[in-house]
Amino acid sequence: MDQSNHPTTPAALRLTGACLCALTSVWAIVGVVITGLALARGAGSGSVGWMLAFEAIIAMTTALCAWWCLGASRSSHAMALLVGAGTIFAGSLLPARAVVAGFLQGGTGLSPFIAGIDVRVWALARVADSVVLLALCALVVLSLRPGASVRLLLKGALIGAPAVGILALWFVPAVRQSFSGVPAPVKLPVAALVFIVFAVFVSVGGHHLIRAFEVGLEYADGREDGETGATEKTA
Repeated sequence: MDQSNHPTTPAALRLTGACLCALTSVWAIVGVVITGLALARGAGSGSVGWMLAFEAIIAMTTALCAWWCLGASRSSHAMALLVGAGTIFAGSLLPARAVVAGFLQGGTGLSPFIAGIDVRVWALARVADSVVLLALCALVVLSLRPGASVRLLLKGALIGAPAVGILALWFVPAVRQSFSGVPAPVKLPVAALVFIVFAVFVSVGGHHLIRAFEVGLEYADGREDGETGATEKTA
């Protein structure tokens, strides 16, 4: 089919993603320099070496993703942001996992500093960076076919809301205490029924949320007619 009439990814999203990827690449290059100097001075350890390697991977990958965001292919923009977000998330947490885990658990005695920089803050800031890129990725996909995508997204959110409510109730102490006082012959069927209802809402709501992103990619790839194609019929 002719894709010339298809909506393009908004320039603001593409440029924002490209700029954020480029800035992250520069940030990672700084990380390479810092960890490299630490190793050269003999202040490093195994974790610093791993951090150096992952910083180099992040620098190269995000630079490529920045260039990819400026490409002509509509479907590649979302993929570039997704790859960038995943690489940043994994590459920042994996080499600092022991330090970050210690930070989250109240400390393990490990030094959280490399060349005077707190690795915990560094890693958690990178996680925030990856979340922003992931959000941009979602917006790019939704922008490919906003009418169908937003409709499916809202439908999925509404259907999934009861599941979120059930999950939230379970974390209320009064609810758990009340349920613990239910007789055993009644507790099991009630728990099974609640679980089934929860699973149905999660499955149906999750299906609509996934379809909200799929229709945009299908539209960009020309796999349906854009108005009354199979995408809407099967949604």
